[in-house]
Amino acid sequence: MITLRTVANVWQVERRNRNAEPIALRAARMYDKFVGFVQDMSTLDNRLDQARTAFDDAMGRLSTGQGNLVTQIERLRALGAKTTKSLPAALIADDQPDALESEQPVQLQELTTMVDPTES
Repeated sequence: MITLRTVANVWQVERRNRNAEPIALRAARMYDKFVGFVQDMSTLDNRLDQARTAFDDAMGRLSTGQGNLVTQIERLRALGAKTTKSLPAALIADDQPDALESEQPVQLQELTTMVDPTES
C-alpha cells in the first residue's frame, strides 16, 4: 500500500512538473500581450489628447478670437442676409453680440472705391 501511495505521489509530482513548463510559457505570452495592451492604451491616450487639442484649435478658429468665422457669418446676417436657419446660441460668444450691432456696415459705394477693378 505504501508503495502505491509513493507511486501516486511521484506521478502527481511528474504531472505538476510536466504542466509547469506550458504554464510558464503561457504566462510569459500573457505578460507580453498585457505589456503590448498597456502600450497601445498609452498611445491611444496620447492620440486622444492630440485629437482634443486639434478639436479645440479648430473650434477656436471657428468661434473665438478676432475675425472668427462665427462673428463674420453673424455680421453677414446682421447686414441683411436672408436666412432660414440660425446658429446655435452656444456657438455665438456671449461677449460679442454688441460688437455685431455696433459696427458700421460698409456701404456698397465704399467697397467700390476701395477696390479698383483695373488692378488685376
